[in-house]
Amino acid sequence: MPSAPSPAPTTTFLPLTTEAALRLSRTGPEHNRALVLRHRVAEADAAASRCWTALLAGCDSTARRSLGPRLRQLSEATSLYVGTRWWFNDGSAHRRRVAQSQVHIEDAIADGDGQEFAMAFIGYDHAMASAVVCGVRPLDEIHPPQHTRSPTQ
Repeated sequence: MPSAPSPAPTTTFLPLTTEAALRLSRTGPEHNRALVLRHRVAEADAAASRCWTALLAGCDSTARRSLGPRLRQLSEATSLYVGTRWWFNDGSAHRRRVAQSQVHIEDAIADGDGQEFAMAFIGYDHAMASAVVCGVRPLDEIHPPQHTRSPTQ
């Protein structure tokens, strides 16, 4: 009996960030913020796919120009998720890595270089996923424990 053909693999430019956002939206203490982050990751990933297609086709289309704003929206959602205090203080090294990686992506788009684009996205995905994972605050930091007296005190 012939087996059914396997589905076509899904292209993703942000596999690490997608996985981190998916996990956090299921289990993270800041569920609503994590859902927004997950949505922004999906939007950026879809925009990257459209941009990649335009680069491969040699088109100068809106798909190439729409990626930058999506990446900025993802950075904004990340800063809201991890907290702006962390993003601009302890997370500043992560923020700089994300920004530098985004510049590399934008340079690759301007040059029309698909290989440079793919390599830049590897760095961007790693930088963004690292920021998301490292910026997760412990639950007791978000909701401090309530101190109550025990009946024996």
